[in-house]
Amino acid sequence: MLSIPSTHLVIISRDDNLGRITKTYDDLGRSSQISLMVGPGLADIQKLTKYFLPKAAIDKTTSRMSELLRQRFNSEQQTSERDEEGGNSGSEQP
Repeated sequence: MLSIPSTHLVIISRDDNLGRITKTYDDLGRSSQISLMVGPGLADIQKLTKYFLPKAAIDKTTSRMSELLRQRFNSEQQTSERDEEGGNSGSEQP
């Protein structure tokens, strides 16, 4: 699994009393691809999501694309409304 460079394993646990998590971490030998989050504060899902996990974010490209689509939709909607009102510049043939 960790032979794929883009793979990252995140291990979240309340404790490691038996040492199994640490042993697995050491046995895998790919510390750059593994994140360990061990501690009693992680047992509460609300605390975990509020303080430890990253917030959802929209990147600039997605935000810009959304803005462009919104502008295009509004422009097309206004054009179709004008056409329905007879605001067409005489391009229709009788």
